[in-house]
This record gives sequence, structure tokens and C-alpha cells, in this order.
Amino acid sequence: MNKDRLMALLPPPQRSKHKEDRYKAIASVLQTFALSAWGLGIVTPLISGTGPLTPMRAVTCFFWVRRLRQFL
Repeated sequence: MNKDRLMALLPPPQRSKHKEDRYKAIASVLQTFALSAWGLGIVTPLISGTGPLTPMRAVTCFFWVRRLRQFL
């Protein structure tokens, strides 16, 4: 048997537990950052008063408040 066949039979080298924990911590931070950026970019403009109060916006806000009160 040649060396390549022998290497294919062996399991891949394992990472140390310390490195694996570090990778998980970095992934968690990046996920939190991505969700925060989404919240600031998508959700905040929907509920901020950055323009004139049009009838459509008033109706939309009314229904959002009613919907949110069901969960509280």
C-alpha cells in the first residue's frame, strides 16, 4: 500500500479543544453583530418617525401596536 491510501484510511487530524472553543466564540460574536446590524437597518426605520405622518403610516402604526399588544 502506498502512503496516500494509508492516509485515506486514517481519520482527519483533530483540532485542539481550545482552538475549537475560540472558533465558536468568534462565530457567536459575528452572528450577534449580524443580527444587530439587521435590526438597526431594517426594524428601526419602520418604527422611527423620520417623515410626515401620512394616513397610511398612521394606519400601519395602529395595526402594529395592536399586533404587538397581543404578545405582551
